[in-house]
Amino acid sequence: GKMVMVSEFFNEDDPDFDHSLDQKMSINWVESWEVVLADEELQ
Repeated sequence: GKMVMVSEFFNEDDPDFDHSLDQKMSINWVESWEVVLADEELQ
């Protein structure tokens, strides 16, 4: 798989759920649902 760095997750099914730092998770990506921005520090 690929490594993805994220700054925020929002769970529409449970808006009060909070993911812990460095938590590993599986992500199913649906094309065109979200936008990925480049890491400004790497440019």
